[in-house]
Amino acid sequence: MKIIVTKLTAGAGVRDVMTFFKAGLKRRFPLPLRAEPKVENCQIIRIVDDDGGPEEFIAVLNVSPEKEALRAIQRLNRTQLKGRLVEVRQYRYRSSRNDRRSRRYPVANEHERRADDRRRPNLKFERQTGPARIEAMDNFRRTYGY
Repeated sequence: MKIIVTKLTAGAGVRDVMTFFKAGLKRRFPLPLRAEPKVENCQIIRIVDDDGGPEEFIAVLNVSPEKEALRAIQRLNRTQLKGRLVEVRQYRYRSSRNDRRSRRYPVANEHERRADDRRRPNLKFERQTGPARIEAMDNFRRTYGY
């Protein structure tokens, strides 16, 4: 299941998000025969507005199994990460077919349009480092002590 973490600080890295989320996945009473929940992938995306708006940081994580991911969402939503309240929710892919903002019928006249269109046309997205390399380095450090 894909999960999105919004309202991150600029200083939050992939390692911070993963440790934050792994704390939410930790079971209080672990059972020996159950599969351990894990974060498969994590990306931090920096959103920059060319019109001079503030930059935003979000994280997208792949978590399995789905039941544990939903439990972690409930535990971690509206909690603090590096001194700032973050929002954690399920990621929903939006395409042209399921976009409720798209107009299926033409507008009769210009007066029926919204006065202020809230979409931001000049956004740039930049991805930051992924977790696979970080986890590999952690395993290397644990094994060899570097």
